[in-house]
Parts: sequence; C-alpha cells; structure tokens
Amino acid sequence: MARLAGSAVLRPDGHAIDVDDVEQWVASADVGAELVYAWGSAPPRDRAAWTRARSLFDEGEVRLHDRRRESGGREWYMVKRQAPVGLEAVPVEADPVPETEEAAVLRILRRHVRMGMHCPTNAEIGRQVELTAPQVAYRIRLLRAARLILMEERGPGQRRICTIGGRSTPGGAL
Repeated sequence: MARLAGSAVLRPDGHAIDVDDVEQWVASADVGAELVYAWGSAPPRDRAAWTRARSLFDEGEVRLHDRRRESGGREWYMVKRQAPVGLEAVPVEADPVPETEEAAVLRILRRHVRMGMHCPTNAEIGRQVELTAPQVAYRIRLLRAARLILMEERGPGQRRICTIGGRSTPGGAL
C-alpha cells in the first residue's frame, strides 16, 4: 500500500480477480453464466483480468456489464455468449417466394415514385410484368382499393400521378 507524507494509507479504488480464473471460467461456463471479474469505486483498468475481459468482448465470447453493489461501489461482470459463428459459414438460402402480380405492379410504381420518374402507362407496366394493359388496370384498382396507392388521372394526353407514402410521380404530357 502506498503512503503519502502525513496521510493515511491509500487503498486501491478497484479490485479484480486473477486472469487465470477468467480463462478457466470462459473455458467451462455455460451460455448465460455470469462472472464478476472486478469491483470497487473505480474500474481497475490496469489489471490483467480487466484487459482480458475487454479482449473476450472484442472476440464476441462475452457481454460486459456493470451494476451497483449493495455495499457501495460498482461491480463489473461478464456474461457468456454463444460461440460466435465462423466467417466461413455458408448462409442458408430461403426458398424463393413467388411474387404476386399486384406486388410486381406495386414494385414498379414505387420505383418510379422513389426515382422521381413519370408514372408509367398500363401498357408500359404490362411489358415489364408480362400482363396486358387491362390486367394491369385491374391490379392497380386492387392496390387503390387496399389504399396502398393513390392514382390521379389527369385526362387524355397527360401522365397520371401516382402517390405512395406521401411522395408522388411528376405530371406531364404522354
């Protein structure tokens, strides 16, 4: 213990367990288990257990937490996580979900709204989704009935205006 001239004994502000205890716990602990590795009024950042806890956190082995102690001060503890998934893991591909015709029409209209392009005609949409113009008109009626889009018809020779989520396509001549 250090002593300043004319003062009482200085006590360390923080305490930590031995780093070997941390290593043994990490090797044998179950997922969700807790280990208090440091305690006191200030974090003992110069201790080996503190440094090792930080490196285990960086590796994804544990989560680090702190809480108040009933006797005063704080305690720092780690919680064991599941083993991290290796980088060489192959992602599982989900079965492709068939896109409905309404979803395909809505996707095209959303793209035009998002990019600020003129609203396409039914025939233009139909060429992209392999439908006829009357079939596209029916799908648009379904989308309007579901209140997913608002379509403003502007008259012959004029582009209609499609509004989705408060954003609209610009008007203009065909």
